[in-house]
Amino acid sequence: MSDAKAIPLIACGKHAEIARAAAKTVQPEYEYIHVCLSAAAASAEIPLVLTGEVPPENPDNVGSKNYSQPPQAVVFGGGYEDEEFDAVRKAVEGKSNVPFLKFDTSKPTPPHGPAYGVYVAGRLKVRLQELESQGHFGKDGVFSW
Repeated sequence: MSDAKAIPLIACGKHAEIARAAAKTVQPEYEYIHVCLSAAAASAEIPLVLTGEVPPENPDNVGSKNYSQPPQAVVFGGGYEDEEFDAVRKAVEGKSNVPFLKFDTSKPTPPHGPAYGVYVAGRLKVRLQELESQGHFGKDGVFSW
């Protein structure tokens, strides 16, 4: 169930089970309204969501699909290579007014699986709270997390 007070996010990961675990962990403060599981989907769908359009139905999107409020950030998991991240950034050029958060692979994490999703989502919440308190929501930019 969607919380009207949750801050909407777009999440980009490579594994649906990790995205689901992370989505539960970021609640109730945040809501994954849209999830992209590939760089191709991210490049095609994120520009639409950022400009207020509802993207075509995608069975891989495990987000809430609650597009009533615009996303406040786009979050990338550790499965995305620099080139993929850069391609998505290029696809949203001129359309983004939100921070893009890039996963910092130099920080230790547990092995992949549901526990991984819970751990990284906890780390993400801390970073999102920092960015919000520093006034970065509503502004384009790239930040590590």
